[in-house]
Amino acid sequence: NFILTAITVSAVVFILYWFIQITTACSFHTPSGSMSPTLLPDESGLVNKWKLGARIFNIVDAVEGKPYTIKRLPGYGQLERGDVIVFNYPYQDKTEDSIAMNLRMYYCKRAIAVAGDSLEIRNCFYHVKGHADTIGVASEQKQLQNHIDYFLKHNTEYQWWMRCAPYDTLFNWSVRDMGPILIPGKGTIVNLDRKNCILYRKYIEKKKKSKLMWLDSVAVLDGKPL
Repeated sequence: NFILTAITVSAVVFILYWFIQITTACSFHTPSGSMSPTLLPDESGLVNKWKLGARIFNIVDAVEGKPYTIKRLPGYGQLERGDVIVFNYPYQDKTEDSIAMNLRMYYCKRAIAVAGDSLEIRNCFYHVKGHADTIGVASEQKQLQNHIDYFLKHNTEYQWWMRCAPYDTLFNWSVRDMGPILIPGKGTIVNLDRKNCILYRKYIEKKKKSKLMWLDSVAVLDGKPL
């Protein structure tokens, strides 16, 4: 009876543990100092999965690199500007030139813009059109500004590391000055001119599973003009 009870209790605890991990909360630790001073390296925390709704997918297929579908349980809220979020690292699939998701790697960052926001960085400080509130940690943005000013004053050869995506001469964006870029939300209409084709190409290709190109002043998806 004791052995049977122990096995039963162990099984219940095991199932309850994974049920909570999948649907309610899971632990994480910050792998770097990029979130300092809010979160320090190797600090631990819990992810609240109820707000956005837990992701449900075939974890075996995900680990093995097979195609899988992600669904969400109902949540009680939406992502808000300023939220600290934990997400799987999106990477570029070099064989397909598209965006994929690495299940084994996660990042912990702050959401500085949400769907519908028009985001830009001006002299290292974040700005969202129509919102005057401070976004992110202003002291860290000021420190980056001072850091860049110092290097540009003493050595112009350091300008190359300031560049940021999409690394195109039409933009010449950097970590100091970037945007504006619209974060599309449900129902948002984006004019597919040449610049927007460059900005949103990988995401459109992943959604449509087709190649997006700019040919003869027209956006072409899988050979068909848009």
